[in-house]
Order: sequence, then C-alpha cells, then structure tokens
Amino acid sequence: MPTAEKNATKLNALVKKYASADPPEWPDQDDPVAVLVFSFLLWETTSEKALIAYRHIRSSVVDFNELRVCMADEIQDIIGVRYPGGIDRCHRLRATLRDLYSREHAVTLEAVSTLGKRDVRKYLDSLEGIVPFIASRVALLSFDAHAIPVDEQLRARLIDEGVIEEAVDLAETISWLERQIKATEARQAHMALQRAVETAPKRRSRSKTTKKTSKSSKSAANASGKKTSRKKTASSKRPTRKKAAGKT
Repeated sequence: MPTAEKNATKLNALVKKYASADPPEWPDQDDPVAVLVFSFLLWETTSEKALIAYRHIRSSVVDFNELRVCMADEIQDIIGVRYPGGIDRCHRLRATLRDLYSREHAVTLEAVSTLGKRDVRKYLDSLEGIVPFIASRVALLSFDAHAIPVDEQLRARLIDEGVIEEAVDLAETISWLERQIKATEARQAHMALQRAVETAPKRRSRSKTTKKTSKSSKSAANASGKKTSRKKTASSKRPTRKKAAGKT
C-alpha cells in the first residue's frame, strides 16, 4: 500500500497542477440519471469522447427510459461502433438502467436522495452492470458523498507519476485516495485527476517493445548461426595435411 509521505506529496502536486483548468461543461448535470449515463460514457475514456457520445444519445432517444429498452447493439450504433469499451459498455449501461427500472418502476434515482450517504453508495454499487468508477462518480456529483472515481486509466497515470506502486490494485488505489482526499475537496480532485489522465503522454506498448526485442534477438541468433555455419563449412573445406611417409 502506498502509505509513504512522499506518495501523498506527489498526489497533492498532481491535483494542484490540474486543478486550475475549468471542468468541461455538459447538459443535464443536475439530473442524477444523466450523470449516471454520462459516467458510463466517461469510464476508461476521455471527456471529449463522452460528450460527443452523450449528445448522440440525447438526439437519438426521447428519454432515458427509451434508452433502457434499446438493445446493446442499438446503443452501440448510437454512440459509435468504435467507441472504447465496445459492446461490453453498452451491455452494462443497459443492465443498470433495467435494474434501476425494476427497483423504482421508473428510470429515476429520486428515491436514492432520501438515503444516507453510506446507503447511497451501497445502493449504487449494487446496481447490475455498474463498476466502481461510475458508482463513485454518481455518489460524488449527484449525492455529495465522499468518493473518488478511479478507473484503470487513472491508476496507470498515478503509477507513471510515482504516486502508487504498480503492485497496488484498483480497490487499494480507491481506498488510499479516499483517505488522502478530504470530502470537501473530492469533487475538485476528481476533475483534476480526470484532466491529468486526459493530458497524459501516450504510454509505450510493452508488447511491441517485447516483440521488437524478440525479433532483434532472433536476428542476432540467426546471424550468429550463419557465422558459425560458415566457419564450420570453411573448416570442413580445408585440405588435411598428410604425414610424410617414413623411409624403410
């Protein structure tokens, strides 16, 4: 677990660096279901892509209840077949909206607002198809609960910045961040960390590097083999000196 003071210092520096920029504006920010849908679109991708996909949804369906009855492949057609996360994202969104409807008899989170903050988080976490990033984001932005949305792209950014070690998994990262960031600062921290993710330099693919190294090693091995083979061939062609026969 990243408990050292230097980790907290690096986290604070990262948040401070990106806290000054204005968060992206998008419609329906006061509607918890809209926040839920947008959070599904933002998970493991960028605000720019999420905003475009959200506008496509709003222009393609009458309301979120109509989105609920759409099949997963229909949702994928709306947001784009090349949208990050593919069909899995669409299946999850549909499952969550359907579960919400079966509990509330409508696509609404109005009843959740009457719950205590801990119960809000439990309710959101229990929705079918949802992931911690989405549940945390809705709890934070719509119900003012203490939560820090974390997905794998944020975890990777924190590793690159030396805030956490690579061995620290997603659940440990969430737990640690929620201890480091105060409830009153959580909203601003989330926006800053999301911007940190979206402005991060592209990570080099290890698999490509491995392949290149592997190819180089193979080429070197082949070259070495050819040299050895040539030496053997050359040595095999050398005439053998015959010993002079002795006189009797």
